[in-house]
This record gives sequence, C-alpha cells and structure tokens, in this order.
Amino acid sequence: MPHFLVRSIRFQLILLLGLLTSLAQAQSHRAFAQAAQEAMDNQDCQTAMDYYLAAKEKKNKPIYTFEYAKAAQQCHLLELAAQSFEAVLADFPEAYFQLGRVQKELGAYQEATKNFSQYLLKNTNGSHTKAAANEIENCTYALTQKKSPAYTIKNMGKKINSGFSEFAPVLQGDTLFYSSYRFTHSNDPNIPKRKIAKSLYATQNKKGKLIKYGFNDKENFTANLCFLPDNSGVYYTQCNYQDGAKIHCDLYFRQRKKRGWKKPIKLNINHPKFTTTHPSYYVDNQSNTEYLLFSSDRVGGRGKSDIWIAKINKNHQLEKPTNLSAINTEGDEMTPFYDHYNQELFFSSTRHLNIGGFDIFKIKSTNLLDLNGAIKPLPQPINSPANDLYYFAAKDGKLGYLASNRTGAQFIDKKNERCCNDLYEWHYTQPKAVSTPKPDSLLVLTKSKDTTIAVVIPPKPKVQKFNPIPFDTIVQTHAPNLKPIKPKTPAPKSKIVFTEVNPTKSTNNWANLPIKLFFENDQPDNRTTATTTQKTYLDTYQPYLKRRLAYITSYCKPLSQDQKETAANDITDFFYYEVKQGGETLKTFTKELIQRLQAGAQIQIILKGYTSPRAESKYNDFLAARRISSVKNHFITFDNGVLQTYISSGKLSFSEQPLGESTAPTHIEDRLTNRRLSIYSVGAARERRVEIVQIIENN
Repeated sequence: MPHFLVRSIRFQLILLLGLLTSLAQAQSHRAFAQAAQEAMDNQDCQTAMDYYLAAKEKKNKPIYTFEYAKAAQQCHLLELAAQSFEAVLADFPEAYFQLGRVQKELGAYQEATKNFSQYLLKNTNGSHTKAAANEIENCTYALTQKKSPAYTIKNMGKKINSGFSEFAPVLQGDTLFYSSYRFTHSNDPNIPKRKIAKSLYATQNKKGKLIKYGFNDKENFTANLCFLPDNSGVYYTQCNYQDGAKIHCDLYFRQRKKRGWKKPIKLNINHPKFTTTHPSYYVDNQSNTEYLLFSSDRVGGRGKSDIWIAKINKNHQLEKPTNLSAINTEGDEMTPFYDHYNQELFFSSTRHLNIGGFDIFKIKSTNLLDLNGAIKPLPQPINSPANDLYYFAAKDGKLGYLASNRTGAQFIDKKNERCCNDLYEWHYTQPKAVSTPKPDSLLVLTKSKDTTIAVVIPPKPKVQKFNPIPFDTIVQTHAPNLKPIKPKTPAPKSKIVFTEVNPTKSTNNWANLPIKLFFENDQPDNRTTATTTQKTYLDTYQPYLKRRLAYITSYCKPLSQDQKETAANDITDFFYYEVKQGGETLKTFTKELIQRLQAGAQIQIILKGYTSPRAESKYNDFLAARRISSVKNHFITFDNGVLQTYISSGKLSFSEQPLGESTAPTHIEDRLTNRRLSIYSVGAARERRVEIVQIIENN
C-alpha cells in the first residue's frame, strides 16, 4: 500500500459481477484462494476480499474467513474485519491479536486489551507476543488520555473532502493546497479503471480546483506539495502503479518563472526499488543551511518507512540523505513537518505508546541533525483512535490542518466508513494558567527503546509490565459469583426517600467531580417500577458504548448531508468524551476510594440520579433510583467485593437523591412517539445519568 495514501483503497471491484459469476462456475475454491493471495501480495486488498468471498461460497472453510478478515483489515473496513475475526477465534489464535488491533483503532480499548491478553495466554511464544504486550500498554495509556480544551477541530466539509482520500494539506498565503485520490487513471488497462491522486487548491472556503501548469498527469499520481518559503519553487511527489495495487513514488522539483513553472526535475536521491515521498522544508537558522525532510522505505532505515533529511544544493538537488534515527522505530514514521516559529518537528508514527494506528508526535529542536529532546504525542482531539497524519501548522501554530480517517470522515457506503482520510482544520488557544499539580499525581518519563515521552499518570496502583496472566486481572470486572448487597432503597411502590447531605462535615478535595455516568434509554431493567437492580453500572455501560452507530443512524436519517456530518460528530463526541470518559473515570475513582479507606478515612458518596422526560414523572423517579442502585452495586462488587467490609462497618456510605426528570430542560423532547428526539438526540441522552456530585470524608 502506498505510503503517501496510508491505507486508502480503491472502491471499484476489479472483477465485474458477471465475470466473477462465470469464474465461480469454473474454478475451485483453491483457485480462488490462490488468486486472493496473489492479490494480497500485490497489496490489492479489495480484490483479495472478492476472491476470498468467492472461495468461501465454494467451500466455507474457516481459513477463508480468517484471510478475508485480514484483507478487510488491510482495506481498513474495520467493522467488517472485526466480525470476521470474531467468527474464527476458536480456529485461529492469531485472530485474537488481529481483532484487538481492529478494536483499538475503533477506540474500544478495554475490548482490545482483553483480546491481546487472550492471544498471549494462547500463544506464549507466538510471532506477535511482543507486539501484543506493547498494545496492552498502548490501550492502558490511551485510557489515561483526556481531550485537550486547547484544541478545537472540525471536518472541512464536502467542498474539500470526498468519499475518497484527501491528504497533504499546505497553506500558502490564503490558499490551501492539498491532494485527492478521487480521479480516474485515463489510460488504465484495468476494468474498471483505477484511481489516481491529483493536487488541488482552494481559496476563501471555496470548492477545490485542479492545479494547472502541467502539475497533474493523466496517468501518474501528483501529491504532497512542499513550497519553498519565498514561493520560488516546489518539491512534490509523483507516483505510478506497478504490480496490482503497488505504487512507487519519487520526488520532483519545479521552479517558478515569471509566468507559470519550469519543467519538472527528478531528484537524484530517488531509487527504483524504494518509495521516496512526503517532502518537507527545513532551514538551520544558525548555519542558514537548507534541508529537505522526506520519508522512505529505502535501505539503511530502522523500520518500514523512516524519516530522512538531506541538504539542498544550489541546483535544488539533494546531497546524501541522513536517517533521523533518533525518532525512527521498527514501525512506520512519515509525513514530517517542521514548525520554524515554534522550532518543533512533527511527524506521524505507529511507535509505542499511541492511542490509534498512526498518531502525531513532536520533538522540540533547533538542530534536526542532533535530535536529543523528548518525543511527545499530541493530545486529543488532534490524535484519535484512527490514523492521524499530515500535520501542518500556520499562523504561529494557532491554526493548522491534518488528515485523518476518524469517525465523521466522508465515505461512499457504510462498509467503507473508515477507509479514507478527510482533511480537518484545527485551532489552538493558549490555555489559562493552571495551579501546581496535586501531590497525588506524578509526572514521569515513560521510556522505551525508541522514545521518551512525558506522561501524567494517576497514583498507585501502577500499571506493571505485562506478564501473560488471565485478562480479567488486567481489565477490571465484577466477580461473577458475588451477588450485590441488596441496597436499602424503597420498595417498588413506596415513596422515594431523599437523604439530605450533612452540611457540617467538610468535603476533601477529590479530582474529577462531578463524575457523570450515562445510561441507555430506560436502563437498567426496562419497563419495571422497581427501584433496585442486580446489575452494576459497568453491566450497562459496555453495551451502551456499542450503540453509538445506532444513535447516529436513527438521529441523522432525515437530515441533509451537511447536517448529518455535524450531528454524527456531535453524537460521536458524546460517546467518546462523555459516556466513555465517565466509565473510565469511575474506575480510577474507585481505586482512589479504596486507598483512602485503607488509610483509615470514613467516606460518604453523594449520588444523584436523573432521567430524560420521555416517560411519566413517577416512572422516571423509579428509573432514577434503579440507576443509582446500579452505581452502588459497582462499589459493592468491585474487585471481588473489596469494599463490602467498609460498607458493612459504615465507613463507606451513600446518600441517594433520585431526581428523575425534575431538572431536565423544558426543550428536551418528551413525546413517546418521537423516538428520534426523545431517545437518540444528544440533549436527551445527556439527561440519562447518575452523578457522583460530592464526597464527604472524615479522617
């Protein structure tokens, strides 16, 4: 797969339906499987999927499902890949590892950790043992990361983006230049014709247009423009198809003349066996020496694709390249960009301690030939569980762009939802001064073979280095045989009791309050007037997270395309940054609660339960009480009931205030017939929650 496209795929079937049908009648399942493997060798995952599907129809063997899943994974059809891997877990232990990678890229870090752990249990000496252990640490790290309020990010919309991949954004003056993989190879012998990338420009929020002056070719790819600071010339990438879907890329330079541009010059550092792409300009201010950064899989690198640097000579050619070994790893590093204003090098990498596929990292340095600083990941929402690449900063680092295939990117059909990159615009606002970190937080340097990253981690218990053990000692679950203590809440038809908070007691400083815990509509235990439940909050939380796509589908159906995009982003943000964040914060909070109780504290937890106004008020009072009950059950059953002794002795107690719909805003839809607004809108969803509003602690 070409590095500059980064997992973009073609959406046309190489085989027409009629041809595939006739072949199916004549060929054996083995012939289809062989053709599929040849397609995978040529990096043509879409064709491989078609052949494996034909082989499965001939003979439904688990190996074809497994290989089909790997092809779908390479095509970045994540939901389809996950379903297929799940179907063959019993047949192929490696499927646990691959499923974990898919789930991680979907942001399902707990589920991914579980499957990475299962892989290690079943493959103590497997080929992915080291990678699985690293991925568990990646997922643990990802769960500690929070969205930075300093950054805002938005999709650039249909005027720029398409259902194919857009990438390589560069702002030159007030003009945005970028590349798009939406154009047809005019002389392609394949049926149907393959797609190529061309370079476009857009001004003042207008629709992108093709660049003229012979930059774009009918048969070759043109991408990754890198303008010299004085706009006197431009470096760029030109690529062509080789075998199947394999693409080879070289670097070129064009010099500006009074009117138009001179003919392209092919750079001397290109190699026929290796791809050279992603040009980026850098000048050493001390020596006033100009360099070109680029990425390549050439010999002499540390991994698959590395970042290199080469001095620019007077003829705009390059001298012998140097590998930036201080930042390169055994994985992939690409799309470098040097911010001269802030003197920081940005690049995308699959290196250890990441939250997705490719994450964007930075290292501060005035001399790229002597890199020795700490490599730091950018925060969310710049990074996401998906692939994030082509970071570009302008205007003193307060504005910029990137390419990502995160949720919300445009797609041609549902199965290809996460296949391709869209361009996103981001803005940075300097955060206000914050107080000194509390003593119970610790700033540490997390070191690995290839990097040093500054990370703020919570206090003990610390995440220990992974040693293959049952996954339920890594992912916290409640004990299956331990029944929750029956909460002392009213009987189903009795009056709800409000326990008042004693105002004379002092409240210690607990972080992250209030903790908001969100629920699916009419959960737990729908259609009942009971005020207690046997379920814990995490029993309801995990299924709710999986409902995100259902919410997007149900809410967005009647909207226009632009409205759908905005609404889908809002719903996704709610699930990722509110629902998921609440559940993860609850786990961290519970561990801190245990520590304080073990230290001798006496603690009261104040819980308030809320509902949306969809049902009758009396029913909503019962529902709010059930929700509080599920949160209490979480504490009762946590870590095999470690807190039960403190609850029985009265050292840990709860104050319950089931408020129902009483605080819901009047504009929230309450009609049962309007399911779209009363269930699936973000406004209604935010009302379905329990809040840990206050902690009263006596030592």
